[in-house]
Amino acid sequence: MGKPKAVAIIGTNASGKSSLGVTLAKTFGGEVVSADSRQIYRGLDIGTGKLSAEEMQRVPHHLIDVADVSEQFFSLAEYQAMAYRSIDDILERHRLPIMVGGTGLYVRAIVEGYRFETAPPDYERRRRLETMESAELWSTLAGYDAEVAARFDPRNKRRIIRAIEIIEHRGSYPDEIRNVAQFDFLQLGITWPPEVLRSRIEQRLTTRLEEGMVDEARRLMDRGVSAEIMDSLGLEYRYLARLLAGEYKDETEFFEDLSRAIYRFSRRQMSWFRKETSIVWLDTSGDYVSEAIDRVTAFLGRPDLQDGCR
Repeated sequence: MGKPKAVAIIGTNASGKSSLGVTLAKTFGGEVVSADSRQIYRGLDIGTGKLSAEEMQRVPHHLIDVADVSEQFFSLAEYQAMAYRSIDDILERHRLPIMVGGTGLYVRAIVEGYRFETAPPDYERRRRLETMESAELWSTLAGYDAEVAARFDPRNKRRIIRAIEIIEHRGSYPDEIRNVAQFDFLQLGITWPPEVLRSRIEQRLTTRLEEGMVDEARRLMDRGVSAEIMDSLGLEYRYLARLLAGEYKDETEFFEDLSRAIYRFSRRQMSWFRKETSIVWLDTSGDYVSEAIDRVTAFLGRPDLQDGCR
């Protein structure tokens, strides 16, 4: 008997992953498992593009709003464990798991079945480390292992703290060990030609600003989310913190700076995804939704959809 089947939809920012995930879930009787490293946090709604209840169209979504942003401790291993539980639960109910998201490492950890040697959380140690600045934390990590420190963004305080925690517990930082994948995944990729993608990014950013993205960031900071945490959340929240700190002369300058940064990030995403030869890239010059449905149908070996899964 083969491994249980699942689908992953990955791609760049503003590519339409979320809506395609809902369409496939409704077509094949599936449920969505988010693979977005920021949608796991409560309160990061507009800036991360979380779907509204109406947009979800009654399709169950998992691993959204499962952590508090003020905690800022959610490791890849923790995500993997929760994703495995969600996928197993979906399969037990004879539904199709559909991973959707642009965090490539999250997707890869599930698709390839990473195995991690970590350390149990030590909250007293975390509180001690949390009082240190990012630069000091990174220097501490480099003092333990310069090669490990080089893997981390010096501004990403939560990941550096977790690395220090593991090293102090185990004596070293382990490399990830890839084990046999637990599921048989069809990976569908979606993106757009550069100019189209740039336009989609700008349109989406305009919509999010109209929906109140700046006010969302202000509420987060009023709740005590520091500028440093906002910076570590990347892209939208990093630039929103700068806007609220008065670093931009007006919102137009902010819009232009952020839209360029999102586009640059989308190009880096593609560089990451292009290394994965198992991803089937949908042809967005045509009816890519129908193409996706056809590919999932063939993958599942179901030329005719089962009753109740239309």
